[in-house]
Amino acid sequence: MQYQLFNASKSKRIKAQRRSTWLFSTFVILIIALLSFFNDHEQLGYSFIVAAIVFFCFFQKYNSYYYRRHYQKFVQDLPKSNFDQTVTVVFNPQTIETFDKSAELKINLSEFEEFNEIGHYIYLKTQAGTSLIVPKLKLENQEIVISELKALADRLHINYTTELNWKWK
Repeated sequence: MQYQLFNASKSKRIKAQRRSTWLFSTFVILIIALLSFFNDHEQLGYSFIVAAIVFFCFFQKYNSYYYRRHYQKFVQDLPKSNFDQTVTVVFNPQTIETFDKSAELKINLSEFEEFNEIGHYIYLKTQAGTSLIVPKLKLENQEIVISELKALADRLHINYTTELNWKWK
């Protein structure tokens, strides 16, 4: 779920969608308030102005909760057999290979777009939009892996972003 929320927080489309929903909804409430004043319903107009102010101030909090709940449901619908598996990752000169009990995956290093490190995870994002999710707490040699990934990012001329205090908002 952290991965989904992190991607949503970095997506220009989702940021724009959240902002436009917030501003458009506030604008609609203010229009209704204005129409109420024009139709001699001052009390209703003031009520809508208060509603617009409350909505404007608290919508971001609700929207954050809404997205979190949405991604929780999404993750709950995923097959449970995909979680808590031991995966072996091998770094080769031209590829990264992963092995688990059911599959093998080989990704050319040229396909990686960026590496992102947050509190407990490292996301190795490919140009296709998929990511390898590396849980830092499960790494045997965390410092060595992180330094190797930073060196790899330098070699590939891609960004290695560190946001250890990232939180979903």
